[in-house]
Amino acid sequence: MKKLLLLCFLLGSASQWIVSQNKVDSLMQQLKSEKETNKKIQLYIDLCRAHIAHDYETSKLYAQRAAALAKEVDNTFGLAQSYSCEGSLYNYYQQYIPAICILEKAIALYGDNQFLEEVGYDNLQLANSYKNIGNYATGLERAFKANDIYKKLNNQNGLRRVSNLLGSLYRYLGNYDKSIYYYSKSLEISELQDYQPGMAAALNNWGLVHKLQGNNELALEYYARSGAIEKMLGDKHGIGIYYNNVGIIHLESNRLDSAFVYFKYALALREETGDEKGKANVYDNLGDYYQKIGNLKKAEEYYIRCIELAKKLHLVRLESVAYKSLTETYEKNENYKAAFSAHKRFKQLSDSLFNYNKALEYMQLEMQHQKKEDLALSELKTQRERFIYFIVIGLFLILFMVFMIMIQKQRSRSIYQKLRAAELEKKQKKINQALERKNKELVSFSMNIAQHHELCLSVINKLETTIGSLKKDNKPIIQNIINEIKSDLNHSSWEEFEVRFLQVHQSFYDNLMSQFPSLSQNEKRLCAFLRLDMSTKEISSITGQTPHTINVARTRLRKKLNLANTDVALNDFLISY
Repeated sequence: MKKLLLLCFLLGSASQWIVSQNKVDSLMQQLKSEKETNKKIQLYIDLCRAHIAHDYETSKLYAQRAAALAKEVDNTFGLAQSYSCEGSLYNYYQQYIPAICILEKAIALYGDNQFLEEVGYDNLQLANSYKNIGNYATGLERAFKANDIYKKLNNQNGLRRVSNLLGSLYRYLGNYDKSIYYYSKSLEISELQDYQPGMAAALNNWGLVHKLQGNNELALEYYARSGAIEKMLGDKHGIGIYYNNVGIIHLESNRLDSAFVYFKYALALREETGDEKGKANVYDNLGDYYQKIGNLKKAEEYYIRCIELAKKLHLVRLESVAYKSLTETYEKNENYKAAFSAHKRFKQLSDSLFNYNKALEYMQLEMQHQKKEDLALSELKTQRERFIYFIVIGLFLILFMVFMIMIQKQRSRSIYQKLRAAELEKKQKKINQALERKNKELVSFSMNIAQHHELCLSVINKLETTIGSLKKDNKPIIQNIINEIKSDLNHSSWEEFEVRFLQVHQSFYDNLMSQFPSLSQNEKRLCAFLRLDMSTKEISSITGQTPHTINVARTRLRKKLNLANTDVALNDFLISY
């Protein structure tokens, strides 16, 4: 049965290759007979795309030929397309810095208001590149640009892809609420389109978020839903991802036998589909498994396999992780010489990752410098053309002088407006910094309240424990002390917090109560904490209430604020008051 499945897979792969080769042959035939330059450019770009997945050098050659030809005939759109295609190639082979540089050039050539489909796609590619080098802020910026374009075009496929990417970016940033929000949007669009691969991807990513939040059982539930779709589709790559993810949870939960089985299934599928990157990841996981069961020789073997494959594929981050694990294995085996050598390599790779991001910064600076030089050359060329033009039409010299004076005045006005805007921005920045400082002081004061509550509660507990052993005459005195401390807990700390809060946010309560007059005192207090962007855990520490009680209060508050059936976060809503 296994041989039959393997044969079917090989036949399927072969048929795909034949279709691909037929397409390449057809494009080559058209290229030989084509005389029009602009059509040749498009054929070169199509050939570049056709070779991306299996021939790096040939694909790059066709992209460069398209670019050279586009420059010759001043075809800006063709040049932008050739850059976009080359960027796709670099992304496919995980060369993210060259991908970023060339895609930035492509977007600059397309312009802001033209070719929106192409600009949206390249922004999506850029966001993915920035995500993979760890520059999540810029990745978000590019992803939201793509999102705006796809909304304008009502492109549901683009919105589905960009929502999934936004979910991943927020996941890496640790903002799990927003991560789930965007994964759910991607899932919703996939369900509307009945696009099964999109549903599987969104559910799998949702599972990753639950795993990061420590909810392994819920993560397994989402993995299972994703895996069921992949199995229905017969997508062996997706099934391999499912088995690997489930294996990791079983490994972390010390269900070692089942973890090993899942990793073996994942490895078999990745070997069958030729997924080299996936194989490297499974090797690393198998190394972790063998280290956990104490088979250090096997752990060493799989870590070395992972390192060799990661090095071949230029997966620097994975190679670095594997070297770190290999160091621990050698140390446990008391092979300190090998451990020192592995740790040294781990440090080299860590440094190279740091330098990788620095190289991107330098390349970006170089691109900015090049843009300035191009702009300066363009301005110089314009000035020369104007000079020649005004010599030829000397009769209009006086008009030209008046025109230049008007331009100078406009420039002066523009400079003044920019300076004024900069000054206002500086003032606003100072105000914002002061407000942020005050908010931090409020949060710090709130934590002091929590510590004060904990201390008082500790004293009350000790007094209540010992009151039974005291003389009858002393018991009322101690009880009065306990009552006074409890009274202080209920009133004075909150009153002092409220005074400090209103010093920073003077009109918060007035604005809030004018719109929602039915809010109780406790709900007003909860609003104040949420206005400071405090988490449920922090509010629980301050008020002495359980997180469950806080969550119930938040739900009731959402109803009172008319947010029950919306996706609007409470802290985002309250920040406007």
